[in-house]
This record gives sequence, structure tokens and C-alpha cells, in this order.
Amino acid sequence: KEETGMPIPENSKPPCPDRIRSFPRRWAWLDARLLDSETLATMPGEEAILYVALLCVSDRQGLSWWRDDTLGRRAGLTEDGFHDAKRRLIEKGLVAWRPFRHDGHHGVWQVLDLPERRS
Repeated sequence: KEETGMPIPENSKPPCPDRIRSFPRRWAWLDARLLDSETLATMPGEEAILYVALLCVSDRQGLSWWRDDTLGRRAGLTEDGFHDAKRRLIEKGLVAWRPFRHDGHHGVWQVLDLPERRS
């Protein structure tokens, strides 16, 4: 039985019951509105990769202190691809970034709450 107490139909049981997801000590979540609003579907590849990487490394407030070079390398992006994706995500209002110092090389990221869907 499911947590709701309702029986699980035979055809909806997991195909790989030995690989049920669990929540590790470090985990991230994706907002289902990414699909509902078609936000993810309209993102170019490098932009989507960077956005998902930021979701993986941000805390409950959406904050991350990962360095640009480290984040880009771990996400498998070229330097130019990373900077283009960063600029586009900021322009779309999906993330914010603020430098620590005036040199602008390192800073704090914030994954922003998704905007309300317009009818």
C-alpha cells in the first residue's frame, strides 16, 4: 500500500524496485512548474545544463557560492558557453548573481522563484 493507504495498481509498480530513489544527505529538487510553464523546454542546451547544475548546488534559499570556473567545468560547459548561459538566465529572471568584490570574478548565485504563469 502507498502512504495514502490506497492499494497500488499492479501496472504502476516500479519496474526496478531495487532502485527506488532515496534522499541522500545532499539533494536538490526541481520545480514541476519548469515543465508546466515550458521554461525548461524553451531553454537552449547550455542554458538548461547550467540551470540544472545551479539547482543541484543551491541551498534552500536558492543560494550557491560555487565559483564560475568550477561550476562551468563540473557542468561540462566551455567558458564561452558558460558565460552566455549565465547572461541569458539572468536576463530571463531565473537566476541572480552578485559579485563579492568589484573585480567581479567570484560571487553568490541565487536561483529565483519561478515567475507566476501568465494566462
